[in-house]
Amino acid sequence: MTKQCEQQAWTWRRLRLATLLLGFLCHATGLYPNTYPTPGQVLIHELTHVWQIAYSSFIPGTVCNGIVNQTNRIVGENVYQYGTPEIPWSEINLEAQGAIVDQWFGGTATAVVPHRTPMDVNDPYFHYIRDNIRARNTG
Repeated sequence: MTKQCEQQAWTWRRLRLATLLLGFLCHATGLYPNTYPTPGQVLIHELTHVWQIAYSSFIPGTVCNGIVNQTNRIVGENVYQYGTPEIPWSEINLEAQGAIVDQWFGGTATAVVPHRTPMDVNDPYFHYIRDNIRARNTG
């Protein structure tokens, strides 16, 4: 591996760590109260962002998508809202993907799943965990 490749790999590792820490600090300082009721849920959400970067085929594009998500959130869009479980994973924005994973982990009730059990393999959104997260499939 060339020195330039090593430096680029180190930069992306630092980006993944910074993403995790920044997100965790935002939630730990109370910027999003009552959003993550289950212990560990915010960590799972932020680890989903680390996963997104780790398995991205084009990291600059993933970073830009994250910036667009946060800009949309600032202007009032609920970027954490996701639709029905039929939507392809690749068509769901980064924050909504994080919400799918953390809400499945925490058993957080939603309009589609009003009575939820944490980490339930019968959850209608579990296929995203099985077919995308665990399979390392971003498509």
